[in-house]
Amino acid sequence: MAYEIENTGYQLSACFKDLPADLLDVKTTEKGMTPRETAAHLCESYMALSSHVAGKEHEWGSFSAEGLAWDQLLAKMFELRGKASGEVCVDSEERLKSAHDYIVAHDAYHVGQLCAMRTQSQPEWESYSIYRF
Repeated sequence: MAYEIENTGYQLSACFKDLPADLLDVKTTEKGMTPRETAAHLCESYMALSSHVAGKEHEWGSFSAEGLAWDQLLAKMFELRGKASGEVCVDSEERLKSAHDYIVAHDAYHVGQLCAMRTQSQPEWESYSIYRF
């Protein structure tokens, strides 16, 4: 699980790497998320995971990226991701399942959305950059 969490983190980093400022608020589809919205959403998801493993209910919509510059938002996202990852990479089947649901599968879903947005908006962007081969 630790490898999967680290790997999807690598892929998220690759999707956000050198993202031009003019693409921060671009959606691939009307109902999709922009990269900025995705980063804020992932912040909240990691917070929800932390609440979940603590046995608490998370109040969705409680995270706000208001006033955060893009680099601050990304730093916050990876900070919360690291905290949540540490809480679930333990010897507990329930926590490992939560790690899969809230981090591995969920991050991979958003990696796909980010790749679609980048390849549509930046045809020269190399989508294989999310892999380490």
